[in-house]
Amino acid sequence: PPKEEPPKEEPKVSFQKEVFPIFQANCLFAGCHLSNPPSGLLLTTYDNFKKGGNGGPAFVPKNSKGSLIIKRIDGGGMPLGRAPLKKDQIQLIADWIDAGGENN
Repeated sequence: PPKEEPPKEEPKVSFQKEVFPIFQANCLFAGCHLSNPPSGLLLTTYDNFKKGGNGGPAFVPKNSKGSLIIKRIDGGGMPLGRAPLKKDQIQLIADWIDAGGENN
């Protein structure tokens, strides 16, 4: 009988190549999440993002729906004073979180 091929694994979303550039373009400004933000959430590095801010962890690995970042960017008023993130950008961040939220 023919050998069954293992199911192809969906490619993981890359924090460094796909998620972080969204933050760079939309969130890393003075007074926002660049340095000394009022929220306490720095988005300058993966480690800062993972640590979270005054409101607690920014994301819960494998649980985008329970992650503060998704609540804030999906209709929660972030980024302040800027155009909302596009639905595909929000989905990309959610997919990354649901895949484990790794520093990849």
